[in-house]
Amino acid sequence: MQPCRTTGLILTAALWAALSGCSRPLGPDHHPTPVCVFHLVPHAPHLRARIVYQDARGVWLYHLPSGKRRLLVPGGRYPRWSPDGVRIACHDGAHVWVVDAANARRTCLAVARAPRALGWRHDGKAVLFSDGHSLKTVSTTGGPVRVILSGRRVRELSAERRPGRVALTLKTATGFGVYLLDLPSGNLVRISRGCSASLSPGGHHVTVNEPDHHYLRLVQIEPLHVQRVFTPEVPLDNHKWSNHPGWIAAVSDPPERALYLYDLSHRRIFRLPDLKNVDRPDLFVVGGAIRAPPGATP
Repeated sequence: MQPCRTTGLILTAALWAALSGCSRPLGPDHHPTPVCVFHLVPHAPHLRARIVYQDARGVWLYHLPSGKRRLLVPGGRYPRWSPDGVRIACHDGAHVWVVDAANARRTCLAVARAPRALGWRHDGKAVLFSDGHSLKTVSTTGGPVRVILSGRRVRELSAERRPGRVALTLKTATGFGVYLLDLPSGNLVRISRGCSASLSPGGHHVTVNEPDHHYLRLVQIEPLHVQRVFTPEVPLDNHKWSNHPGWIAAVSDPPERALYLYDLSHRRIFRLPDLKNVDRPDLFVVGGAIRAPPGATP
């Protein structure tokens, strides 16, 4: 991602101190930070990729650049690519499924009472899912369901990027907030108020959608630094960082619910004009790096 003009300061809180037991947020919610203005491109990018998303009928698989699509899981919700781009995790309101993207063959991993968010473990060997006020995990080869966080309403999660680190959107009495969960210690650290918690391919950045949905924060975790992306043309929601560090998928706010793709390298947002009334997109760039090398951005 190209550097942007700095209009404020770099936050100086230390994540390591927070993960060692500090309960305060990493930094204030309202700090002037670097701002990048992204402009809208009203067509799909020239990109070889696959997108899974949900609509009223279920979970779909959409191909770029051809625009071909097919229904994978009738009634499916919250689709998420495996780290290798071969399988998709989703649920149907009662069962957690893993689906082979090539042939749509499904395997039931767990039964849930009130599933919502799903994500993959970094190695693709387990699926994490929220169920009511708990966050749970289950192996893709079967076995018991294990609770890893209780007493929290997890609305979004991202765990596929880095061992031991999970980004969460939690609903609390004061609204939505983005948090980091350190699995080895169980420590939960608040990043900021907002939503759309999603980790970058290297696991070094997390997205935070600000409440007005025109500003998206790209929060570098170690050392802590924040950039803000501004989209003046349209408010966007439910962001998901792809397997490629330069691309993020999102949807516009109701009533349109169209699908958009952030091109971080060129500060553009592409609108896919043939997709409306969709939600929870997840973009997999064919040939894209599953994990960025150490020290890379993002």
